[in-house]
Amino acid sequence: MTTTHEIASDLRKLADALEQATDKTVISPKLSFGAGSNREQFLGAVAVMPHPFDKVIPSTSNEYDIVRLEHKMSSLIVETWAFRTAACRIVEPARPAVYDCEPLLSAIEEEALSAASGEAKE
Repeated sequence: MTTTHEIASDLRKLADALEQATDKTVISPKLSFGAGSNREQFLGAVAVMPHPFDKVIPSTSNEYDIVRLEHKMSSLIVETWAFRTAACRIVEPARPAVYDCEPLLSAIEEEALSAASGEAKE
């Protein structure tokens, strides 16, 4: 695990190298503090994030479901992220959908369909 002092020292070295470059055009960089499944590291990174930041939670659910906090500067994006299971608590666990549909066929049509499918299997 890295301390904030060590990160700051390395960022100063990076800033010095960038200032010595002569106005090079580069892609917009992103500084990312990924905590994965470690809630304490995520909260530590949140504590040192520049403010204000945006909370980004994907609308779709998958195995890489993350919570990301992002602060956009003029030439740099700083973010921290963690898996949603580390950053959030489950309020309602996933469960199969329950449907309530009006009958599509009349009782007579249902009987005819059942009889026809029974005859087809024989």
